[in-house]
Amino acid sequence: LGRRLWQEAMLPRLMSDKILKVSVNSSLYAVGVYEKFGFRPTTDVDVSRNGMVYRPMLLNLTFDVLAEATIVGTRIALRPYHESDAQQLQCQADNANVAKHLRKVFPHPYTLEDAQAWVSFTKGKMIWAITLNDEVIGNIGLLPAQSRDWGADGLDDGCSRELGYWLGEAFWGNGFATEALRLLLGQLKDTNCRVVARTAVGNVASQHILEKAGFSQYRHQIEAEEPHAVCEDKAWMDCVDWILDMA
Repeated sequence: LGRRLWQEAMLPRLMSDKILKVSVNSSLYAVGVYEKFGFRPTTDVDVSRNGMVYRPMLLNLTFDVLAEATIVGTRIALRPYHESDAQQLQCQADNANVAKHLRKVFPHPYTLEDAQAWVSFTKGKMIWAITLNDEVIGNIGLLPAQSRDWGADGLDDGCSRELGYWLGEAFWGNGFATEALRLLLGQLKDTNCRVVARTAVGNVASQHILEKAGFSQYRHQIEAEEPHAVCEDKAWMDCVDWILDMA
């Protein structure tokens, strides 16, 4: 009953009122309950007060609110997907030149069913359609990142995210990816989260985009990714991993 009340009444009210952070001093017995609601400890040291021991905890709703947001720029906008976007998405994604720069899980050929499945998958997640005049021209998103996958400390705080994006080939070279990234990162300012990204060594264009956005290289991975099936060269690709602290 408590969880249902939280999910159906209290949490939506916090988000509608744009209350992005909630802090509590939890008794040690209640820590597990608060963790189920999304709270995380803010320190490794418990606090003693009036003979009681508490654990400071924080609920950060920034990402929950951001997932529902439309972010408008001078030329493009990032917005949640609509079911009606599937055909436009499929039109831009069904391109071998797009697929070869992405991980092998990206479908090719990219069918209308693939597009519909992706639109459904994005619901409630930090994944947006990149739109020009409200038509889909690409995709950008932030998914949870963990230290064990990225070889970087401090990613297991529930706040760190992996960046991914792509644009339809007809829209390359116009600065749209740079603008999309600037718009998205602008929403993360002062969140203290860390954003990681990966580029193939040969993908110089994406490397320049990340550099302009303030990312720094932190490791070079040999044979880190299996190439997409559309690539003629089947050798595993060397990659560069990037990181940005949104302090």
